[in-house]
Amino acid sequence: MVIGDWITLGAVIIALIIGILALLQTNRIQKRQYKHLFINEIIDWATEIMKSTRIENIPIVGSTDLETARRRVFGNKYFQLYGLDAKTNYMKRIAAFFPQVSNKVREVELNLNELSRVFFEAVDRKEEKFGDVVDPYFRRVDKSAEELIELAIQVKTEELN
Repeated sequence: MVIGDWITLGAVIIALIIGILALLQTNRIQKRQYKHLFINEIIDWATEIMKSTRIENIPIVGSTDLETARRRVFGNKYFQLYGLDAKTNYMKRIAAFFPQVSNKVREVELNLNELSRVFFEAVDRKEEKFGDVVDPYFRRVDKSAEELIELAIQVKTEELN
């Protein structure tokens, strides 16, 4: 081989190495972007849960007593949450990419399930103090969703560094 052939071979090898490194870097960037999309979805889901648990301004028409009004408010809150509960399995799959967040997503799910159980038991029993019975469970769901958001934001900022 002539020196020119060695130079050409060296240039091809260097170009191949640069190409492989560029592909690996692109792959790392794409994985990071997907993780950010996933963590954002978890944050959005938890935010919607918090919004649903904090609905309070439902107008009362007519001569409705306070307990009936509270029952209506909690019913509206619950059915807002019911739609968000459908995304729980999807959130658990996404959370699998973030072990730190996974347990907190599971906690939110358990609190949603417990709220459903208590809500329907109170409806079935025609509980007189309905609001007093279900309110602590709404608060628990709200608190766990808020903690999930804080944890997810912490994970997201750690990923950026």
